[in-house]
Amino acid sequence: MLAIDGGGTGTRAELRRLDGSLLGRAEAGPGNLFQNRAGALAATLAAWSACCAAAGTAPELLASTTCLSAGYAGLSAPGAEAAVREACAAFAAVKLSSDAYTALIGAFEGGPGALMVIGTGTAGCVLEPGGAARQLGGWGFPAGDGGSGAWMGLQLVGAWLDWRDGIGEDSLLWAAISAALPADRAEILAWMRAARSAEYAALARHLPAAASSRDGVALAVAERATAHLLRLARGLTAAPGTRLALIGGLAPFFAPRLAAGLRPGVLADDVVPAALHGAYLIGIGRAAPELHS
Repeated sequence: MLAIDGGGTGTRAELRRLDGSLLGRAEAGPGNLFQNRAGALAATLAAWSACCAAAGTAPELLASTTCLSAGYAGLSAPGAEAAVREACAAFAAVKLSSDAYTALIGAFEGGPGALMVIGTGTAGCVLEPGGAARQLGGWGFPAGDGGSGAWMGLQLVGAWLDWRDGIGEDSLLWAAISAALPADRAEILAWMRAARSAEYAALARHLPAAASSRDGVALAVAERATAHLLRLARGLTAAPGTRLALIGGLAPFFAPRLAAGLRPGVLADDVVPAALHGAYLIGIGRAAPELHS
């Protein structure tokens, strides 16, 4: 059974027997099917080959008896599912889910619960007691992803432009943003036209430290981001008893802010979202894949 976790920064893979014993582990390039489909598929196959090498066997000898269970960022992009199934047609079975869904399955061992991703983007999914799965958010930057690193970076650029024009607040963040962006007006406009979510999210990486230092701009952006995330969290946990796990690089920063705005006990601090474990559970039939062929 080959478990794949394909995300925007990299692809992780584990080759396991059905009893869970590990045969091989590998990492490869980014696995986001929306941002770079060809690269994501190449990363999957490279990780598969590396796992087989670690197990001491050839991919062509093992594929016909191996189930591929994968969780991908960007799987909902038009044509993405069909492209994965075509590229991975040599496998005995292909079970596909989003990376958020596999992390949810791994967090709650295939049982009901909810998960929210807070990183470059934001998304949430919930698995109901009857087995139905729903996704909230995940619409992408800039219209979606409220409260994400990319969203906060966009807010910071707007505030930085006001400061640059002499009509905005001072902030601890402006030195880092001034160093990252061009100085010339035309070049700034060109940067903003070309920048994607990752570039904006990179500008927000200093915000948690600035907020801890009581920087006014950082605190204001963090407060607005928390409001976005609370709306998503409340939608995910509307059913009584639903617990919410958090994942993503910004999850530790927002966890106490979300805890203060949610019902006591809603945040599942005792579980660890684990996409590869979730993909394994789906692969061996302990949970259903998100997409059905």
